Amino acid sequence: MSGGRIAYGDDSDQFGEWWMPGGSSRPIGTAVLLHGGYYRSRRNLDLMDPMAADLAARGWAVWNVEYRRPDAHDWAATVSDVRAALAALARIPSFAPDVPLTVIGHSAGGQLALQLAEDTAAAAATPPATPAAGGPAATVPPIALAVSLAGVVDLSGAFERNSSDGAIRMALGGSPAEHPERYAAASPSLFERRSTPWLLVQGTDDVDDFALPNRNLAVNGRVGHPELLERPGDHFAVIDPAAPIWHATIARIAELLQ
Repeated sequence: MSGGRIAYGDDSDQFGEWWMPGGSSRPIGTAVLLHGGYYRSRRNLDLMDPMAADLAARGWAVWNVEYRRPDAHDWAATVSDVRAALAALARIPSFAPDVPLTVIGHSAGGQLALQLAEDTAAAAATPPATPAAGGPAATVPPIALAVSLAGVVDLSGAFERNSSDGAIRMALGGSPAEHPERYAAASPSLFERRSTPWLLVQGTDDVDDFALPNRNLAVNGRVGHPELLERPGDHFAVIDPAAPIWHATIARIAELLQ
């Protein structure tokens, strides 16, 4: 059941919706959901409501996240918000830190999910120079699995193809030549390593702009050949609880978390 909106910042787009399993059930895991929309504000977290309801019915706690999009703000705001939303989990009273934590993103949110997982792992491997004042604080556990559903996984390629009428130039504030560090930090196809488990999910009826980069990422040796699950379905079947590809996805997630 949805527990309503919880703010993690002062902006109107800095909030999430917290879902818990019905009754008094203890969650079997926590899923952080990141919606897509090619980094534009015309899409919002409502896209993920059917998936959130399905996961809650299966026994999951769900944190469906809204965030500032770069068309109205900038890339730094978007990246900062998904990190802040993850950290905010620790302040939710019913959050269970001892169950597996999975980040699931769709389309542009798939890219954000993979970047968030790797950024979080890197931060955990680098302790702060000075301990936080006031004693130990509540913490969020490591991300057990990052799931990219038809994700935008090759930002440089999408820039070159002018995907979605220049969405990547808009989102990252320029070209790969102008912002190489930004692209290297954001584009899974350019990552030099992988520190967390990934599951890439792709509908075979999706357009090549999504399908081909995901297939290429699955054979990328630098990131350890991440698993690719392909089934029939278009770009939105991957977030449709009635679609066979979603049933295959949630079954595989359960297997990987075991």
